Amino acid sequence: MPDAYMSTPVFVLVRILMAHVLADFVFQPDAWIEDRAKRKAKSPYLYLHILIVGLLTWLFIQPRYVFVAPLVIMMTHGAIDIFKTYLPDNTRNFLIDQFAHILIIVLVWGALISDLHPFLYTIKLIAFPSLWIVLLSYIIAIWPASFVIAKFTQKWREDIDQADDYDISGLEDAGKWIGRIERFLILTLILINQYSAIGFLIASKSIFRFSGIEKKQVRKEAEYILIGTLISFALAIILGLATKYLLNAI
Repeated sequence: MPDAYMSTPVFVLVRILMAHVLADFVFQPDAWIEDRAKRKAKSPYLYLHILIVGLLTWLFIQPRYVFVAPLVIMMTHGAIDIFKTYLPDNTRNFLIDQFAHILIIVLVWGALISDLHPFLYTIKLIAFPSLWIVLLSYIIAIWPASFVIAKFTQKWREDIDQADDYDISGLEDAGKWIGRIERFLILTLILINQYSAIGFLIASKSIFRFSGIEKKQVRKEAEYILIGTLISFALAIILGLATKYLLNAI
């Protein structure tokens, strides 16, 4: 394989990902997706989509004489999409579907740019301690932190729920997802040294969460939301600082 091609491994990955994004989102009309949902594996648009995935990957991958990688991506993409048509159409399955596609792409990319072993480059990439530290931090921020906050504020939630005229339920799981997103953003801002933006995020959330709260059962509801918000911010900030400390230590 030419040296110029091998000297830009990240650009190779970017091109393959570009082909995936174009095929899966830009060149796949809603009508195709609806037909696939109805007719499952019998939908002709499903196989047209798979063909577009392979063609775009081949066009973007360079050099043009590499045929195995586009073929592998096309076949695995098709198998994943066929399997997905028999699953419920929800956010969870969408994320699993995209994760599977990207995992295959990364593995094929590792095979393309590695001289010693097909997956050696990919193995080296995922073996970096810093990558594991960052991934662990985001996992903690999104899932365990939600559990901790829910447990810590449970007694106040029960106190509010006991009152017949109180209703803080809102949209289903909205509070949980707001907390997850805010912790994800705060952790990201700390890792990229954008501390001032955290203050803007806190101010923005305060305006949206408390702008109309005086019209309802003010005291307990406001204090409950404020406690949960502050715990969420505190956990994210502490987690971000701890992550930066570990990254600097290694």
